[in-house]
Formats: sequence, structure tokens, C-alpha cells
Amino acid sequence: MLLYLAFILLFYTRIVLHHSRRFTDYAQKVHITPSEFHFALEDGMRFAVLTGTIRNDTRVSWNQPSIEVQYFDKQGRLIDTETYDDPRMTLAPYTEQEFKIQCEAVRPNADYTTHKVVIRYAEEANRFNLL
Repeated sequence: MLLYLAFILLFYTRIVLHHSRRFTDYAQKVHITPSEFHFALEDGMRFAVLTGTIRNDTRVSWNQPSIEVQYFDKQGRLIDTETYDDPRMTLAPYTEQEFKIQCEAVRPNADYTTHKVVIRYAEEANRFNLL
């Protein structure tokens, strides 16, 4: 019974606690290289389309990055935002990966003057490795 409890404690500390905050330790080294956006019409709807590249300058592989794009008007006010999670995306160590985020543009094109892209979260690809 004691061995069983020791295993549960090991699992909890190594997996749940350790990996739930791990991306924040590496976030400064997983970053967006230059990105750009444009507008597109599709089936009568207008979309803001952002393309960019994520650079992973860590030794860790990351899965399912949560990428947020924020759009600002000329006064610097936040006017629109979109979060993109790709369950198939893996960022291998020391590589770049392209991405595309498309969201319906709810304001006039002229209002979208600048943007910022942030990686909010990613899961370590080998998070269940106990060693």
C-alpha cells in the first residue's frame, strides 16, 4: 500500500505539477517570428487572415500550441481577437513551423491597423515520460 501511495505521489509531482507550469519556463524561447495579415472574402464573408511562423528555440518538443492573435485600431485599442489551437501541430526542438489563423472580421478593414501574436500555452510532447 505504501508503495502504491509513493507511485501516486511520484506521478502527481512529476506529471501534474511539473508539466502544468513547464511551458511558462520556456515561453520566452518559443516565439513568433514576423507575421502578417490581410483580408479575404469567402462565401460572402470577410475574414482577417494572419500567417506567421513559430520558432522553437528550446530542446523540448511542444504539442498543440495555443496561438492568440490580437488586432488593434490606430489608437492602440484592442478591437478583435482570435485563439487558434491545432491538435495536430508539434513544434520540434530548434525548428520553425508555419501557421495560419483566420477569423471573421467584425469591423471595417481600416480599423485593423496593427496586430500582436502570443503563444498562450503548449503541452510538452513527452509529458508522460517519468524519467
